[in-house]
Amino acid sequence: MSRALLALLALCASHSSARALHAPSLEAVVPSLEAMVPSLKAMVPDRAASSAPAPEAADRLHLARLRLEGPAEQVTVECGELGRTVWTGNLRAGEVRTLLLPLVAPVDAARAARGELEAVPDEERAVPPWLARRAAPAPPGSSRRLPRTPALALFGAWVAALLLRRSASWVLLAVGLAGATLVALAPTGVSQGRLVRVLDLEGAGPTARWGVTEAAFGSLTVPRRDGEVHCAAAGGLVYWVTEGEPSWRLEAGAGELLVRREALEGRPPVLEPELQALGALERTWLRGAAGWVPCGAWELGAAQPRRDQGAPGGGAPPGWLVAGLPQGYWVAVGELRGQVPGPSTPPAAASWLRAVGRPLDPGSR
Repeated sequence: MSRALLALLALCASHSSARALHAPSLEAVVPSLEAMVPSLKAMVPDRAASSAPAPEAADRLHLARLRLEGPAEQVTVECGELGRTVWTGNLRAGEVRTLLLPLVAPVDAARAARGELEAVPDEERAVPPWLARRAAPAPPGSSRRLPRTPALALFGAWVAALLLRRSASWVLLAVGLAGATLVALAPTGVSQGRLVRVLDLEGAGPTARWGVTEAAFGSLTVPRRDGEVHCAAAGGLVYWVTEGEPSWRLEAGAGELLVRREALEGRPPVLEPELQALGALERTWLRGAAGWVPCGAWELGAAQPRRDQGAPGGGAPPGWLVAGLPQGYWVAVGELRGQVPGPSTPPAAASWLRAVGRPLDPGSR
């Protein structure tokens, strides 16, 4: 909506200024301007469509084994319209190897250019329901970036036309149309591959469990282990597998959101109001009986901070971070300082904590 609004404002400004100077001549131009509106609409995408519910994201991580005999340096496994997997390595002549590959579709829908392909159900580990219900992170989105030189030139022409006040209406109209066109055709800047990671915790004491939720636009690094990778794209997904590398690379369109969830093994570090052994948090929000309270930094090995201990003056946690969290439980969310503990993963642009702890005392509600 913002791009369409900017274009409309530019046209309205041109229309108002020109009409004040040469109203009769502008009346003759209005019909032609109305005829140009459909073409302007075609240049400015309708954001109403983007506000409609997004298509449901499906799991695009299916493990398979490919038994391959060399020589081979690159092998492709096609998964129809959904995409493909490309393996690159060095398999010598006569050498036989079984490769573990990620596929964007089940093995039944895949076809390897060479070798024998089979599923590996014994390695598939479903994401637990509690983790699947957690909201996906919100990576930095896309924005229209108007180049500086054309923008300054357009602004200068507009100011000159207004100061002269002798410009014909068609000059002012042309400047307005140029502004609308520049806004409509400005390139979109997408934070491609900028990873946002959330460490999710559930429960307390011996029953505590944890997992990782990650999200990025366009491309995502996937560790060589099972989990779920969700994407709403109808096709064009590519897994790049390079021999010797500890992870796979999934690529999609620049504006496609990729979300990975994985349950971590073992018991998570202690995270209780009295002590946390997880890591340092730059800023923290705690939810108790009184609702959300901003509490500032929470250092490693310390008890939960209080509002009067250097806490910010107010504000709420990011909406996506707290969306859908269960009621009636002590909850801690915050931005982690440094990387998230757990299995080695690629560095993230931002790391967050989302923990649901013990039930609140019924007497304190």
